[in-house]
Formats: sequence, structure tokens, C-alpha cells
Amino acid sequence: MTSRLSLKTTLLLGGIVIMASTAAIAVLSHRFVFGEGHLERPIIEFLLLILFSFVVYAFVFEKLKNADSKAKIKRGSVYWIILVAILCRLFYFSSALIQETDPYRYVWDGQTLLKAANPYQHSPEEAMRLKVVPADDSSTQSKETFERINHPGIRTIYPPLAQVFFAFSQILSPWSFMGLKVLIFLSEMIILGVLATLLKEIGKPIEWLVLYAWSPLVLKEYSNGLHLDVFAVLFLCAMIYACLRQRLALAFVALALSVLVKWFAVVLLPLLVVQSWKQKASIAQTLKYLFLFAGIFLVFYLPFLGAGRFLFDGLTRFSLEWRVNEGLFGLIRSRVLAGLLLAAVIGIVSFWLVKKQDVVSFGKACAVALASLFFLSPVANPWYFTWVIPFLIFLPMRSLVLFSGLVFLYYFDFYFMYRSDSQGFFWVRCIEYGFFFISLGWELCKNRQWPLFYPLPTNAASSETR
Repeated sequence: MTSRLSLKTTLLLGGIVIMASTAAIAVLSHRFVFGEGHLERPIIEFLLLILFSFVVYAFVFEKLKNADSKAKIKRGSVYWIILVAILCRLFYFSSALIQETDPYRYVWDGQTLLKAANPYQHSPEEAMRLKVVPADDSSTQSKETFERINHPGIRTIYPPLAQVFFAFSQILSPWSFMGLKVLIFLSEMIILGVLATLLKEIGKPIEWLVLYAWSPLVLKEYSNGLHLDVFAVLFLCAMIYACLRQRLALAFVALALSVLVKWFAVVLLPLLVVQSWKQKASIAQTLKYLFLFAGIFLVFYLPFLGAGRFLFDGLTRFSLEWRVNEGLFGLIRSRVLAGLLLAAVIGIVSFWLVKKQDVVSFGKACAVALASLFFLSPVANPWYFTWVIPFLIFLPMRSLVLFSGLVFLYYFDFYFMYRSDSQGFFWVRCIEYGFFFISLGWELCKNRQWPLFYPLPTNAASSETR
């Protein structure tokens, strides 16, 4: 009884604190006014609130993970988890962007496609100079959107399916973010449903849904930052579910759609090929799946081929020139070497996966691959780490959960930048990644095994079915 009450109380109070913190951040967000009052922006207050929320979130999950298997949690607690998740996302509906500009590019690209123009043909800067779509719109909204686009001289980096989402959001609400907010909210509800199903299928407590549902990182970067990564993650969850149901063709389709939202997902293609072999697909069948994967790409890119050599211009420049909040890449300082190391990780994980027969192992492999991509990337924005969060149900390592809080230290970059301090963020980044790697090393030594062999806890509390 004590265990049940303790878990129930933890969930109740934890949910209340996370909702209160989210509501406070939503209110605080309106003090982040674009282009104004940089020195007065409440970055420290925001970080204190979100890090406090993270500590509560991590404590709640740790309590659930370590609970006695005999402790039952009533379904009402599961409904509470879902209710808190929904309300937190709704609180952010009324918030202003916090240190974000990407959604303005989404709006611009969406308007470009809606007006039957090619978003890869011109950068926003060129469109304004040439007065072509959507710059031919003389409205105040059009001009305001252009003025707030980051790097307007760069052509869009986003793949075709991302452009479709942008355009659809603009059908719902022209020149505003509301349509995008609705699409993100609906996508997250589907993700929660898929994760709940996966937890049930792999025999883990549905309460572990808090890993995604209450994640301050997911809440901030999707519901406030409005990052399109949520759509790619949705398709990755669909890929895992399709593998679970032995629907390999659908799994390859889902992965292709994820890559067509954001290129990161392509690192999982070798793992999916191995998984298809494990699930008794012949070489001929696997080749058919790969042709299906490639065919989907061709279908989506075909309408945009008119951009010619500019089709991947923005993506190429982003890949070769950008460096933001880099982790291991800050030590390596070579894109070629980082790429080789990532390829080695994917190769090792693929070899390990060959000997496994379950979807849980595939989920672990995906988590390791996506986390490795993040830590080896020259661009490590916080929302990139949200890709790892759904896969924590397969690999619930404390160090990875910890980093989903540490990555918020990224926002100190703006604090120091506004004060012309070029060295301050370097030391913050040392703390951000230093604490993670110390935690990872301690965890590996304690468990005496590598992440892929990290056991799923078997003593976690389970939902009461009566």
C-alpha cells in the first residue's frame, strides 16, 4: 500500500509541478520580443524554471523505473500522465517563441509552395530582391516574416515532405504559426499512442510514457519552438511499430518519410536492412524494400527538380559551414573523421543487431545510432536530441535522460552573446558535455556493459488491469 501511495503521490505532485513550470514558462515567453531588449531577456529565469522541471521529471521516472514490480498503479494514474501531457502542450499554444527563428522559415517555405513556386529555387533574400513568390505579397505579414528569417541568403535546407507540412500549416492559418501548432499537437498525440502500444507489446509499464509525455525538452522544443523534427520522429515511431507487426514494407516507407522530413533519419537505414534480414526477409525482398525506399524519394523530389543545381544548395552549405553547440566534434574538428566514426558506430551496432531476434534490440540500436549522430555532429541544437527521447523506452540509461536536461545549457550561448562574451559559453559547453560523459562512464562501469547490452529493468511497477 505504501509503495502504491508513494508512486501515486510522486506522479500527482510531479505532474502538478511540471504543469506549473510549463505554464510559468509560457507566461515568461512573452518577454522574449523579437529584435528587442536582448540584455533584458529572462534567459536565466527561463533556464531555472525548465531545469527545475527537468529535475522533477527525472525524479518521477527514476521512481517509476525502480518501483517494486508488485506495486500496482491504477489506470487513473495513466490517465493523469496523459492529461498532464495534453495540458502542458496546450499551455504552450499561447506562448511566444523563446530564442527561436526557424518557424519563420517554415512559414515562408509553406507560402512559397502554396503559390506553386519551387522553395529550392530562390533564397528569401533573392525572392525579395526579384519580387517573386512569396515576396510578391505586399502584406505586412509577408515583410515581417522575411525580416525574421535566420540566414535569409541561404536557400531552404528542408526536404520535400517537410515542405508539404509547411504548406498544409499555411492552409490552416496563413502567415501564422497556429496551423503548425495544431499539426504538431496532433502528431504528438499519435506518438503518445504509438509509444503506449509499444510499451505494452514489449512488456514494460505504460507509465514509462512519462519519458516522452513529460519531457521538458520535448515540450519546449516542439510545443514552443515548433521544430519540424516532431514529424520525422512520428514516422520513426511508425517504423518501429511496423517492425513489431512484421510489416517490413511499411517500415521502409515510414523511414523514407522520416528522411523526407529531415535527413538525420537516413543513419537508421542500415539498421532497418539488418532488421529485415532478422525478420526472415530474403535478399530479393530486402532489395525490393530498398527500391521502394528510393522510389518514394524520387516521387517526392521529382516536382522540385526544376531547381537544378540549387536543389541541395542550402543543405550543402548547412552541412559544410555550420557549427553550433558541438560535443565530440569540438574535439575532432573534422567532418570526415566524424563521419568515419559515425559509420564505425553504425557498423558495430549493425553487426551486434544481426545476432538479435527482437524489436527491443532494434530500438536500442536506433537509440545508440541517433545519440552517436548527435554527439558527433558539428550542429547539436537541443531539438536534435529529441530524436533520442522516444527510444529511451528501449534504452533508459540515466546518462541519456540526464543529457536531455543538460542540453538546455545551450541557451546560455545567447546570454553570453548578448553580452559580447566570446568565451563564456565555451565553459558552459564543457559542463554540458563533461557531466554527460562522466555520467555515461560511471554508468558503464557500474553496469560493466556497453549501452547495447544495457538491461531493461524488470522490477518496474506495472499498471493495474482490474
